[in-house]
Amino acid sequence: MTTNLGRAIRLVRLSKNMRQCDLAEKTGLSVPYICLIEQDKRDAKFSAIEKICEVLGIPTFMLLLMASQVNLLEFNQRSLMSLAKTIFDNIGEQADATQLLNHAITE
Repeated sequence: MTTNLGRAIRLVRLSKNMRQCDLAEKTGLSVPYICLIEQDKRDAKFSAIEKICEVLGIPTFMLLLMASQVNLLEFNQRSLMSLAKTIFDNIGEQADATQLLNHAITE
């Protein structure tokens, strides 16, 4: 099953106004590796995903959930950005993932 993990990483990164080189520097990963992951041309190691999530400030499970929803629900970019914003707005409140997704889907 394709998850579009790279697309989800890119959207979260852009929502944080971060460049690939900034993400690479903060994670210790190379820019070409980040680029290949975002283009879904290279599978990321789980340790790399954890580093990326830590730098982006998003729980790993939330990024993976977001990535699976890209494919499953065929979100367009606007919907994904809405989902990312909703997630970031509610992380501090320990929001239920189902509620976040339902909110994003109904917008």
